[in-house]
Amino acid sequence: MNAVLAELGERIGPLFARPEPRAQAMQYALGLLADGGRSNTWQLAQRVGDASPWRMQRLLTRARWDAEAVQDAVRGYLRENLGHPGAMFVLGQSDALKKGAKTVAAARQYTEVTRRVENCQTAVMAAYISPQGHALMDRELLLPESWTDDPQRCIKAGVPEERLAYRTKPELARMMIQRTLDASVPFQWVCGGQDHGQDEALRGWLEEKGIAYAFAVPARQLGTASAAAAIPKQRWWPSPEVPGHLGPVPGEWVRLTVPDTSHWGSAPPPCDGFTRTLLLHRRPGAPRTDCYLVHAPRGTHGHAMVAAAAARCDARRHLDAARLHTGLDRHEIRTWTAWYRHITLSLLAMAAHTVAMGRAG
Repeated sequence: MNAVLAELGERIGPLFARPEPRAQAMQYALGLLADGGRSNTWQLAQRVGDASPWRMQRLLTRARWDAEAVQDAVRGYLRENLGHPGAMFVLGQSDALKKGAKTVAAARQYTEVTRRVENCQTAVMAAYISPQGHALMDRELLLPESWTDDPQRCIKAGVPEERLAYRTKPELARMMIQRTLDASVPFQWVCGGQDHGQDEALRGWLEEKGIAYAFAVPARQLGTASAAAAIPKQRWWPSPEVPGHLGPVPGEWVRLTVPDTSHWGSAPPPCDGFTRTLLLHRRPGAPRTDCYLVHAPRGTHGHAMVAAAAARCDARRHLDAARLHTGLDRHEIRTWTAWYRHITLSLLAMAAHTVAMGRAG
């Protein structure tokens, strides 16, 4: 682990104006890896032997360094160590419950943590899932409309002027996908949930670029509940073994051609060489049928589609691992800059952990 952190330290070193914050950044990552738990600056300082938290606090707030440049370096490091043309870029969501109204981007909104409306922060996260290993690769904080409608509130929390406009989850996802393309990170699929699957602009943009995707979509919009019941039993096939998947994918699957009269079929034809497919999944004892809209090269095997659909579950596990091992959302941070710096160093620590585990065999 120390050798991998040293590699990352050398890579990000030139991105800091002075050696002291660079060294403190590596101490911060070490503190995150030392004990996942809650990760306020007092606790991190204690873990690395600092007598007070002021160095950690300065690193997050006033020290001169660019979190985006460090994130670019982490992305490049993961590309070199985990890059694979068959990889999946998987979109997910991380929610952190918050108290009060001063924490940047905190608002009453639905959270997957408690499955109800709570005061929380929501971040769009991206995992890179490759035969060489799995890691979180990027992040964007969702600024709710209750914030963007109040520019002064945003300014007090340190939100930069260019980010004051409201952006949806799919728009934030598109920003991360474009950064990944610009960095020449290889991947075959973009995968995600209904927030992304229902967004025509995101789907159309991916199709224009000839990128395969597998997105969950609401079955109710497609009328697939009744359609699934009418499909002969022999057409369903059991879940295959998914290479690299972190757990079993129980149930049965079936592929359907997207009907021209469906909500999704009204879109322009797919790009040359690609087809759109509905992939239905029913789990033992589950009351509903899960539905995925898949855009993939013609001739793509059904098992490859299942692997792309199942990748969403892997992304959740990586988010849980980052919460547990690198304090992803277990912080007491109120400003925009501090949030991005903490999350970036959390992803750096997780990248080091992933690469070190891979080298250990």
